[in-house]
Amino acid sequence: MRTSAFVILALALTSSVGLGETFPVPTPDPHASSWGERGSFTLHYYGALDDGTACPASPNMLKFGIEDESGVLRYLHGFGVDPEIGEDLRAPFEVGQFCTLAFDGEVRFLMHHGTQARIRPSAVSPPEEIEP
Repeated sequence: MRTSAFVILALALTSSVGLGETFPVPTPDPHASSWGERGSFTLHYYGALDDGTACPASPNMLKFGIEDESGVLRYLHGFGVDPEIGEDLRAPFEVGQFCTLAFDGEVRFLMHHGTQARIRPSAVSPPEEIEP
């Protein structure tokens, strides 16, 4: 009886409507963890923009955070946009041009002495305006 309760709970957690899809991403480094997620995300930048606008301060001194559609926020040591993505989808991710940037697509995470992300966007929203 106990086992079936855990199975039902696991199925409920993994099949929630509206949550992104998680998938394995192999890494040759045995000391690293890697995985991918598909869905809707918001990329946060903590610092000053090129025009002098101050984005919200980082709670932990890291410059980036990525939030998934369920509200889970992971802080990043760095990110990159997949080089195979077209320039029209790459351009909005230029650091110093946004405080928050919403996009759909895929993010591949690598955790080893910090967390890095490789972003593969399929759609990008205009950067959110910051009110003075």
